Amino acid sequence: LMCLLFTISSAESYRYQKEKLKYNDWSSTGNVKKNGRITSFLYYYNKRKDTLASIGTHNHFSIFDQFYPNTPDQRRNIHIIILESFADPRQIQNFTYSPSPIHHKLQPFLAQNTNFSMITTPVYGGGTAQSEFEILTGIPALSLIDSIDFNLFEGNASSSLVQMLRKMGYYTMASVATEPVFYNAKLAYKGIGFDEVNFLGENTYFEEKEDHYLFDGDFLQANQTYIKKYLSQKDEVKPLLNYIVGMFGHVPFERNKKLRPDAIAIHPDNEQLFDMANQFYYRTEALGQFLHDLQELDPYSIILITSDHLPPIFNNTDIQYKQALKSNIALLLDNFTEVDISGKTTYETSHILWNLLNQSSSPTNTDTLFADKSKEDFYFSFILEAMGLQDMPTTGTIGKGMKRLFHSIHHPKEDTATGKKAIKE
Repeated sequence: LMCLLFTISSAESYRYQKEKLKYNDWSSTGNVKKNGRITSFLYYYNKRKDTLASIGTHNHFSIFDQFYPNTPDQRRNIHIIILESFADPRQIQNFTYSPSPIHHKLQPFLAQNTNFSMITTPVYGGGTAQSEFEILTGIPALSLIDSIDFNLFEGNASSSLVQMLRKMGYYTMASVATEPVFYNAKLAYKGIGFDEVNFLGENTYFEEKEDHYLFDGDFLQANQTYIKKYLSQKDEVKPLLNYIVGMFGHVPFERNKKLRPDAIAIHPDNEQLFDMANQFYYRTEALGQFLHDLQELDPYSIILITSDHLPPIFNNTDIQYKQALKSNIALLLDNFTEVDISGKTTYETSHILWNLLNQSSSPTNTDTLFADKSKEDFYFSFILEAMGLQDMPTTGTIGKGMKRLFHSIHHPKEDTATGKKAIKE
């Protein structure tokens, strides 16, 4: 048995698994369903060996001391909203719209009633978790070990903005409009430091209604009802980090036309952009309503809203984006006053939120973040924490964390046949 395990966990076996079995980087659950438990265990075993080799001799240091040297006196609530493929149609060349695809309910919160900030995300067309990684940790998502950095988490506490807020007494809550089968989400959110995580389909406070994906308006309304109940508790309430990840907005920009009929005309005609513009119109209506109600409920809060990435439609020669393909719209509100963060990256937003809590005179100044250590140094130090390796050498630790490969994901028994076949081959 030991000889068999040694053989099928060899470099040759790992090469075969990568080339023939086509493991994806976005769903370990799907990989196990497709390839079986045993084959997948061996694949992830070898992948972890590669990970440790990639980390090499990089050292760990205190990220908290570097990023968060001063504890702010303020304990204002923070709301972070990431919306799937939330792209402004006005940023597409050679098309006009009537009326504006920005709903009038959102306009009062925008600069000059019309302008978003433009920030740089780490991805284009997909890979939501990379943008999440940057916003929640303040670390660039460099993908130096895995194409998706969320995949490296093993549930160990890490030096994220979320963990820092927890140390300050915040209640940290995440709500995600998808099932917990993508991007190692459960272990990633645990390591990042959320006290409560709500996923779609897990008997949570929101549910999918009339659309293929949960409509932003239904999601935001449910979230507001939920946090209103939290903030209205009679007992002393901890300050709140309210983190929301929406999933409405995927190509092909579907919507329930009975509930949300065509409202925007486009010139020249383009069916895909027509659907995108009309969907965006109703999304901005929902967002505007959420902000209007939140202003009454939580007027002194800090709110960050951004897209995770652009939809993957701009390689088409007929559809050209005016900006770089990783440039996305964002809106930052401090006491419901717009703060321009144009030119910033998603990892900088984490530090800007911290500066606003500290009442910094120049909250968007992030020039000194990596003055003493490189981005790569911070990245590897953080990953060591995420994997629970900050206090031990990276050699001799292959077994650590392997238990999570199958106990943290779902794997129906009927899907083991493929795995048996692969081992036989």
